[in-house]
Amino acid sequence: GGSTSLVARADFVLDVMRALDVKPRLVLAHSLGGATGGLVSLKLQREGHRDFGLALLASIGVRRHPILKNSRFHILSPLLRKSGPIAQHALRPLLREGFHLFGFDKRKFDVDTLVHVVHSANDTPIERHEHEFAHERNLENLRVPTLVAFAGNDHLLPRHICEQLAKAAPAGPRHCFPTGGHNIQKSAARPLAQHLRDFMAGLRRAKL
Repeated sequence: GGSTSLVARADFVLDVMRALDVKPRLVLAHSLGGATGGLVSLKLQREGHRDFGLALLASIGVRRHPILKNSRFHILSPLLRKSGPIAQHALRPLLREGFHLFGFDKRKFDVDTLVHVVHSANDTPIERHEHEFAHERNLENLRVPTLVAFAGNDHLLPRHICEQLAKAAPAGPRHCFPTGGHNIQKSAARPLAQHLRDFMAGLRRAKL
């Protein structure tokens, strides 16, 4: 639930951090959440926080992805929002099948969650000309050490998108796993965890 705009998603994360009195150490973001993590990090930077890092795992890049263009989310999202209950009911099974074609296990996600993902993807500005807080623009303004990790055989993110992100993101470690697909936090859990530990250790040393 909640707003699907990028700014609203980032503000929600920051509100939770403040409510729990969480001090930023590492902002960890995966897939579409990479844009949220980037904006959260930029806002933390503007609040004066410096001693933390950003880790982007199989994250969306700084160019609009073929899957976002080909999925027609820009058509489906407004249609779902504007259509009546009967039309929405008819569209939802098609939505589930569509996500299944993208490689997601349709048994693990309820339709409301998938609808939320469609709106979030449609409402995420990526290239700098799209919005004041577009993902590309946010990374350009970010000065936070950033780890970028991805798999060379990610079925959702073409390798060139990941490599563009690796060049555009602030300086930091870069890790490309030869295999692992889109969910490297599962398929490459042990080596990725070691990379993250090393990254955080480096952040602590830089603080001293």
